[in-house]
Amino acid sequence: MKKNIMKKLGSCLLITLFIGLFSCENDDVEDVVIDGNQPTLTVTSSTGSFTFNDIEGDQEIILTATLDKPTNKQVRLYVFQESGTADGNDISLPATGFINIPAYQTTASASITVNSDFIIEDTETAVINIGDSRTTAAFYEPVQMSFTIQNYTNQNATMLLEWDDDNLDDHLCDMDFDVYLDTFEAYAFTGDCPENLFEPSNPNNLWTGELTDGTHNIMVDLWDTNGFIPDPAIAVPLRLTFGKLGSFAAYLDLNGLYTSESEDSNNGTGGVMMVGYVEVNNGSYAVYDRNGVLIAQESN
Repeated sequence: MKKNIMKKLGSCLLITLFIGLFSCENDDVEDVVIDGNQPTLTVTSSTGSFTFNDIEGDQEIILTATLDKPTNKQVRLYVFQESGTADGNDISLPATGFINIPAYQTTASASITVNSDFIIEDTETAVINIGDSRTTAAFYEPVQMSFTIQNYTNQNATMLLEWDDDNLDDHLCDMDFDVYLDTFEAYAFTGDCPENLFEPSNPNNLWTGELTDGTHNIMVDLWDTNGFIPDPAIAVPLRLTFGKLGSFAAYLDLNGLYTSESEDSNNGTGGVMMVGYVEVNNGSYAVYDRNGVLIAQESN
């Protein structure tokens, strides 16, 4: 008799445990439910401030959301721009669009980045909301971050080699292009797509600085096609932006210089081309195309 009772109790415990585990797996897929025991939410910034006046580019701000006690459901805090003139070129919000605190945990983090880019623009603003609803009454009091963003400038040579055709981007990224100056005062040999050089990072494959006076030839190298051979062959719609961050940019149209049948340097000798040059005079740039035509000149 005792053995039968114990078996029944054991079965009940197993069933209860199974139901409990199953419930836990499903509890963490919905936002927290409001009740009298609502946890208190705090959002902090790695800078210690939520108002940023005259902030410039390439700065990362870590946001940390913390509950004073865990809940059995996830807490999702959306991070979105409420207002202001800045756009995605200026500020990068979390890729997911939210900070997610998993069920039974009390903290999670995400980042906002103020970007550097070629764009020459006026001081801009942005108000970022951090809250758990974009359309209905928020469960928690939303937190706001206010930015005033100056134009970020830098005197280093900057290059961006990209595909000027959105429909072909994914396929053309199989081809590995590099870009560099023949004086090697700036170069980018990373294999990235697009290939870009904004700041000195790794002298082994990515480097730039203020160019010395004189002439610097701009070189593009098709290093490897990586087996990308469409039929029929297509012209590669390359475009190169050359200049200085936030103050000067020249655009070189390289469409058709390479095709998907072009020989690459990794397997031959035909991958390198001189696509233009820059003349530097007292630190100021004059950029010419491969035919010697002036494309853009920096004011002294």
